[in-house]
Amino acid sequence: AHIYTKSDGKISAIVARKRKKGASNFFQPLYHIGFKGSQTKNKSIQRISDVQFIKPYQTIPFDIFKTTIVQFLAEIIDKSIPEGDSDNELYDFMIQALHYFDHVEENYNHFHLFFLIHLLKYLGFTPIATKGDYFSPTTGHFSTQINHDTPNEEINRELNILMQSSISNFSSHLIEGGRHKILLKVLIDIFRHHVEIPELKSYS
Repeated sequence: AHIYTKSDGKISAIVARKRKKGASNFFQPLYHIGFKGSQTKNKSIQRISDVQFIKPYQTIPFDIFKTTIVQFLAEIIDKSIPEGDSDNELYDFMIQALHYFDHVEENYNHFHLFFLIHLLKYLGFTPIATKGDYFSPTTGHFSTQINHDTPNEEINRELNILMQSSISNFSSHLIEGGRHKILLKVLIDIFRHHVEIPELKSYS
């Protein structure tokens, strides 16, 4: 399993034997857990034990839509972030954003759009958001000219909003279903071209 930690970044881990009943509940995508770790003979893998929840989610485990979003984001994170190289700011961002998502009770179906645009910033990719310009997922830049992959004007406006908005305000912004699908495709294209993630099982 891969676990993202504050001290060591992403690590590969195996769970010590003699797991307690229900221990598998700890290892759901992007759950916030604490554990003890020790090196195995293969120093790139840690053996973990004494797993416990640091702050259990209140709604994500019981809301199929939220669970699906978290599973999708977990795959993006796993394929975007290499092992090692800890980043405290990235860790704090993920923890705070996911717990905020857990507490929001309505208008949360587009949380992943805001999460992805902010995640790109931590991965070193920040498109310059300039009003009136046209964005190209392939080049990763805004241009004064329309490119072959430039979304329509309405989607460009939504991208600007995503880039300039705080993730803590995501639920106050409404995104119509058709625009939602196009925005997600644009963001996935950015990850494919500039973060070089492989094909996603949770997105088709």
